[in-house]
Amino acid sequence: GTQLTPDDLERAALELGRFQGRCHQQSEALRRLGCLGDADYMRRDYAQWTPDTVEYRWLRSGDCTLPNDLQTLLIDTQEQSDAVFRRLGRLPQVLCHRDYWTENIFAASGGIVAIDWDCAGWGCVGEDIASLISDETQPSQIGPYYRLLVPDYVQGLRELISLPPMDDIPIREMILLKFGYRLLQQVMFARSPEPKEQAIAALQQIGQLPRAVL
Repeated sequence: GTQLTPDDLERAALELGRFQGRCHQQSEALRRLGCLGDADYMRRDYAQWTPDTVEYRWLRSGDCTLPNDLQTLLIDTQEQSDAVFRRLGRLPQVLCHRDYWTENIFAASGGIVAIDWDCAGWGCVGEDIASLISDETQPSQIGPYYRLLVPDYVQGLRELISLPPMDDIPIREMILLKFGYRLLQQVMFARSPEPKEQAIAALQQIGQLPRAVL
């Protein structure tokens, strides 16, 4: 994964879109496979962050050491999560890898190979590209990855699926739903300043990505 070039990543985004488009066309047959997860996976995963969790309480406490704008960003994400999931529910469902990041992607013989499909299931357009943009990505690369990869991903999808305008796909919001609390945990439990600073920098970069129309 660390050896993937920007061209490799662009191709990984394009081929992901094409793959999901092909699977969308065959969804009736693929849905008979009982081993695939369902489309509510992301909602259930995010629902774990309740007032009973230490992370939820710390985020809203006076002890929270996040900058105020990032504290507000994560709280607003939670308060708007129902609206985001309603928006996602209006998008086409596609077969998602659900762990689509650099360590699971290989560029080989001019093509792309993805491994580690144990979490695969039906999900939202954009769910996997959100992971590719931000999962273990250096904070300074999050914005460039968004601008580089989203157009290729959407191009691959549009070869086979009718989509709304790109700005209507809430990729920024999906990134926050998938990784916001993970980065918050990194701030809370970091044993040294560096990982805490990296998590804060990542949240700052995510917050600057384009907002979707909900």
